[in-house]
Amino acid sequence: DISDGLGADLGHILKASGVGATLYVEQLPLSTAVRTYVQETGDWALPLGAGDDYELCFTVPEQRQGELEALAAVWDCACTWVGVIERSPGLRCVLGDGSLVEAGGWDHFGGEHG
Repeated sequence: DISDGLGADLGHILKASGVGATLYVEQLPLSTAVRTYVQETGDWALPLGAGDDYELCFTVPEQRQGELEALAAVWDCACTWVGVIERSPGLRCVLGDGSLVEAGGWDHFGGEHG
């Protein structure tokens, strides 16, 4: 789950797996209030670092994406493709214009957003 923020929790998955990812932040499913906030401020820290939405983040091999979409439709469960796993380590959060934004999240051991 991404209760510590998408940036932090996806970062944990990537580190444990020895891979990296590109996250297309404008693909994130956002509430109307958060989308409005981002449009007005350009601040992606909230949707990338907040974790109170309790969504799940998981990976699926590209060749099984269609199978996942079919299952999600049967289960009436929204799944949103937001990025790709890559060999190059690290998390790259990319906007539609190609610019990068910083991803943070909650650090339990540091007691702060990282």
